[in-house]
Amino acid sequence: DAARPALVFSRHAGAGDSLLLVNAVLNGDPPRRPKIVLKDLLQLDPTIDVLLNRVGAAFVPSTGRAGDLVTAAIARMAREADARDALVLFPEGGNFTEGRREKAIAKLEQIGRSDLADRAENLERLLPPKVLGVSTAIDAAPTAMVVFVGHAGLERLSSARDIWKNVPMDHTIRIRIWRVPAEDVPPMPERETWLYEQWEAIDEWLGGVAASD
Repeated sequence: DAARPALVFSRHAGAGDSLLLVNAVLNGDPPRRPKIVLKDLLQLDPTIDVLLNRVGAAFVPSTGRAGDLVTAAIARMAREADARDALVLFPEGGNFTEGRREKAIAKLEQIGRSDLADRAENLERLLPPKVLGVSTAIDAAPTAMVVFVGHAGLERLSSARDIWKNVPMDHTIRIRIWRVPAEDVPPMPERETWLYEQWEAIDEWLGGVAASD
C-alpha cells in the first residue's frame, strides 16, 4: 500500500541482511526510504557506518540495560514515518546461536512466560521474537502495513568484510515475504500469539529450504 508507511520485521542473520533489506526497500515497488534500528557495535565497520547512517539508521547501545533507549528509538522512528518510509526491525535482537536461544528461553521462564518459552522451544532456526519492540512500532504507526521477511543464504555474511569477500556471490539467496494490512494486526495481548505464529512460519519455511538443499 503506497499510501501508508511500512513496518518490516525480518529474520536476522548478520550484516548481510541489513544491507540486503536496505537495498530492497530503496528499490522496491514502490521505492521507500529505509529507517533501521541496529546495535551500535555495527558502526565499528566503516562500510555499515557510512551507508546506514546515510540512509537513516538509529544505532542503539549494545548493553543489556539499553532497553528503554531501544524502545524510544523505535517509537520515534515509527511515529515519524510517512508513506515514503519503511522502518526495518530485527525482532530477534541478534543472530541465531544455540547459546542465545537457550538464554532467551530461560529469560522467558524467569519472567513467568512459560507459554512463550514453550513456543520458543519449538523454534529450531530462529531466536524468539521480542514482542516489545514490534508492538512499540505498531502502536506508534497504527496505519502502517506490516511486512514479514524470511531469508536463507546470508548466514555466512556476518560482517561487511564477509560481504566483500563473497562478491560476486555464487550461491542462491532465498527470500520469503508476506504482508499484513494494518486492519488485520491484532491488539495486545493477542498480538504476542500472532507474532509468534509469524515467526513459526518463517522457521518452518527455513526448515523446508534446508531440507531441499
